[in-house]
Amino acid sequence: MIDLIAKVDEYIKLNRSLEPYDREYEIPVSGAVYVDVAKRYDTPLKYVLAIAQRESRFGTDRYTKNGNLTRPGQYKNIFSMGLDDSGNNIGFETWEKGVESFGRWYRRFDDAGVLDCNKWRIYNPNGDYCAHVEETANGIDYFLGSLDVNY
Repeated sequence: MIDLIAKVDEYIKLNRSLEPYDREYEIPVSGAVYVDVAKRYDTPLKYVLAIAQRESRFGTDRYTKNGNLTRPGQYKNIFSMGLDDSGNNIGFETWEKGVESFGRWYRRFDDAGVLDCNKWRIYNPNGDYCAHVEETANGIDYFLGSLDVNY
């Protein structure tokens, strides 16, 4: 388990925000939180990580060039759940609670029998989000390699 957490932390560090103005800020959630949420909610770790990466680069895409917080940063919402232009944005007390909310969301739709690709269409109906998530998840599987990732 410790090897898995270290490898997830390494992956997050390598795939955090690429913007120079975001690089000075800490990564808000450790790999242990993602691993714990995946295990507790029986959610494939590759999907927990893939959506976090695609939506906010693990919470590290927090600022604009002008130094203003982006919506994921302002709301501690790594997964951008419920963030849209309506103004009714979902925020969390902590970054960790935002990660947990994704685990609950995934579990609810999985228990209802919704296939993964259809989950991603519900999550983000714009473009071919499913293909993008699957591509990112496959890269994560490759990066994690032979480590025991049964959740």
